[in-house]
Amino acid sequence: MKVSIHIRTLFALLTCIALLAGAFPAMLAQAQASQRCFAETSLCIEGRIREFWEQNGGLAVFGLPIAPQQEEVIEGRSIQAQRFERNRLELHPENSRPYDVLLGRLGADVLALQGRDPFSFTRSDAARPGCRFFAETGHNVCGEILQAWRASGLEFDGKRSKSEAENLALFGLPLSEAQTETVEGKEYTVQWFERARFELHPENAPPYNVLLGLLGRETSAAVCGAPVPPSGGIWTSRAELARLPMAGPAWQQLRAAAEAKPGKADIANQDSNHDVNTLAAALVYARTGDARFRARAADGIMAAIGTEQGDRTLALGRNLVSYVLAADLIDFSAYDPAREQQFSGWLNAVRFTVLDGRTLISTHEQRPNNWGTHAGASRIAADLYLGDRADLERAAQVFRGWLGDRAAYADFIYDGDRSWQADPENPVGVNPAGAARDGHRLDGAIPDDMRRGDSFRWPPKRTNYPWGALEGALVQAELLSRAGYDAWNWSDRALLRATDFLDALDHEQGRWWAEGDDEWMPWLVNHAYSTQFRAALPARPGKNLGWTDWVYGCG
Repeated sequence: MKVSIHIRTLFALLTCIALLAGAFPAMLAQAQASQRCFAETSLCIEGRIREFWEQNGGLAVFGLPIAPQQEEVIEGRSIQAQRFERNRLELHPENSRPYDVLLGRLGADVLALQGRDPFSFTRSDAARPGCRFFAETGHNVCGEILQAWRASGLEFDGKRSKSEAENLALFGLPLSEAQTETVEGKEYTVQWFERARFELHPENAPPYNVLLGLLGRETSAAVCGAPVPPSGGIWTSRAELARLPMAGPAWQQLRAAAEAKPGKADIANQDSNHDVNTLAAALVYARTGDARFRARAADGIMAAIGTEQGDRTLALGRNLVSYVLAADLIDFSAYDPAREQQFSGWLNAVRFTVLDGRTLISTHEQRPNNWGTHAGASRIAADLYLGDRADLERAAQVFRGWLGDRAAYADFIYDGDRSWQADPENPVGVNPAGAARDGHRLDGAIPDDMRRGDSFRWPPKRTNYPWGALEGALVQAELLSRAGYDAWNWSDRALLRATDFLDALDHEQGRWWAEGDDEWMPWLVNHAYSTQFRAALPARPGKNLGWTDWVYGCG
């Protein structure tokens, strides 16, 4: 009797297990069926957002999802939202349907990001024949754009046709007339609405001759991601760059330089821009993953090899560092091991190549001015790339001495005019904190480059050489800081004091602040010291580095 009970119990248990096992696939399928996933972006939509997306135009109106559903701060409120190629869907459970899902005003948002005021657009006073006139904004909507505007709308009443209220709820009011604009490098007739940009594409057959702009991508690209701690890289890393926007004036300038022909590789030309243009291609590759720019950067790096012959170490110091940073950003050794080995061999040797009586290293250790700082920047970049820790430590000591710590290093060769030195018997690269003469500030002055204007006098004769010295010095500090040295704080934050000295001179005398190819430097100083010195946007790249308005534009 007991045996039969056990058998019945076992049978019942096995039956339950079998039933549950049969139910698992159905349960899993049901869970999966609640989502709709897109292989193109590896993202899914579900729940009310999926329902809304499918009921109100789907792919044609909203595009693919480009981010998961997540919390965003929108107009000061934390809201669950999901971004799509053409818009942003926001969940507002406090509202009744269909207003529990609202669309972002991305047409207005993108215009604001571009710095354009829709109230400055040409307006109409009355309806034109065959058009719908909106007195609220003073714009007509006509022709194919009007037809497309009327074809879609939010679903309010369950009827197949779309009412104007439904059209307005989806696209909003027009913010412009139809006008010609450049979109992704091509000219199109476009019209801006509160929540969309309609684009005429006559190359396409209807209904694809009118498309909605990818405003979701454009606004997402213009938003800075969360800060990322430094993670590898001599200067920066792909992980850090991934948070940076792919829109705005800094990105546009960077992308244009990466797309354009870089010019001729010529390290011996101290004014060559081939180096910073090659760096631009490497940065765009690191941000986008587009292999075209990786190849372009690699070709630029290889083209530079050997072109240092025929000039001085000043040109080598100015031009070498960007090639090294570009090689690091594209992971050259993984991309093309054979060519990278050739580059590494040349880079190792070029530090010791004699040019007009000096090497890169001897220039760094002897010249206490812009020559030495540029040489030091390229020397340190090469040491980091090659893994030469011994020479890196030596270079760090030299730089520390230039900043004012004579106990660290004091073997520079100074020229006869030491009138700008706070202590002519103990000269330094940057005058010490509190230094003054005849009631005038010397604190932060770069003596061996101030003298290039004239011997000490007040007001000083304007010269751009101090900014030239800072070009190399700022790069040295940033690369050393990334490598673990406290370089930005050495000698009472010497580089902050040097920048502040020039800023004070500019406010007092005028024409001393960074301009032209010095514009990139305030961005780096502000990043290092959390200051707010005036910074141009976009900022021109410099003689040895650039694109800092983009790299540091998110703070």
